[in-house]
Amino acid sequence: MRNKFCEFSTAIILVILYELLCYFFIVLKKPITGDEHHFYETIVIFSKNLTWGTILSYDELITPLTFIIYGWFAKTFGTDLHTVRIVSLIIGFFTHTFFFVLLKNILRQPFIYWGLFIIWLLNPYILGFNGLVFTDGLSNLLIVGFLFAVYKNHYMLAFLAASLLIYTRQYNILIVGAAGIYYLLLASKDKGLNLKMLLSLALGSATIIPLFIMWRGFSPVGAMSEKLTAVPFIFYAESLPVYIYCIFIFVLPISGFIIWHSKISKKEWYFIIIFTLFYYNLFPVAPSFIAVQDGFHTVGLFDKLVTLIFGNNIVKHLLLYLSFLFGSVLFYLFVKEFFLRRYNLKSLDFHRFSLIYLIIFLAAMMVNFQIWEKYFTQVLPVVLIMSGKLLEQKLPQLSDNFKRLRRFKA
Repeated sequence: MRNKFCEFSTAIILVILYELLCYFFIVLKKPITGDEHHFYETIVIFSKNLTWGTILSYDELITPLTFIIYGWFAKTFGTDLHTVRIVSLIIGFFTHTFFFVLLKNILRQPFIYWGLFIIWLLNPYILGFNGLVFTDGLSNLLIVGFLFAVYKNHYMLAFLAASLLIYTRQYNILIVGAAGIYYLLLASKDKGLNLKMLLSLALGSATIIPLFIMWRGFSPVGAMSEKLTAVPFIFYAESLPVYIYCIFIFVLPISGFIIWHSKISKKEWYFIIIFTLFYYNLFPVAPSFIAVQDGFHTVGLFDKLVTLIFGNNIVKHLLLYLSFLFGSVLFYLFVKEFFLRRYNLKSLDFHRFSLIYLIIFLAAMMVNFQIWEKYFTQVLPVVLIMSGKLLEQKLPQLSDNFKRLRRFKA
């Protein structure tokens, strides 16, 4: 018990130091950037006029909970950009703390969940959400809360998290839908509990219906909504390499370690290489046409970094392809371990849910009109957790070596 308290205290101290660094180097020093411009403008509008009229007609595509929270804070403490950014710090503090608790509950080995937690904190998108005015931070907090509800089978928390998730962003229905499929598949195991969870998810999702009725659609009436309706509904096959390479890049160095020590046969390697070569040749990484219209020629920070170093040439696409290849290997390991194998261990059910969510996310992103690496952060928690579980299951010698090292130092 004392060790658990010390570990939790260490995590809290680490998060506080992290937040202080974000405050001094991001909140105070970073100039307003990108989508932060229009998010900040909308928050100021909400701070001055938080009425039903504003909720029905604000000029954004996503549901209003983020703007309501930031707007209330701005109305109470001031609309200065640096003041409004403090909300992101507060949200970030709770997100990181709850995510550490979730990691510690699911994974057994301290060196694994601490490593994953550090990877989470150092992710450049998580850093940005933590100090800038973006809508992703609140969504990530609620996703972590929802994951905890599913892991604990807590139907009241699931109802609350599902409701708030969809009031934060419409496409958070993906994780709620994944949970619905998961509990339908488990219906024969514990009918009473699983029916409660399914009912909680359905009722939580239904709370958004009155707002959709008042909007007469899935987003408020405004210029951005009109812009969205003008975008044709097409299949964006080139999005798959982006989100698959994020599986590898966003979990480094652990992802590389898993692949290096995984027991994949030559036939499996050949199949993955042939498939990824064929797919990338047909659908190389490229921004969506609407992103190009807005002046963006990369799909995120990793793509931008590679383009900056090597230019838009064959070397860039070779690196992106290799990242796509290794991400595909890691995805294959997820499917092989958590879906194809016949486990009777109840502890692995959550990882099956995580995989269902990841698959639904990848499918949904192929019809999304924008292709951005940052969207991957909504599945990053489950990808980190599944990666940690692979380390515990496939590489038990790492844990033994770590224990021997600790005994040697003692």
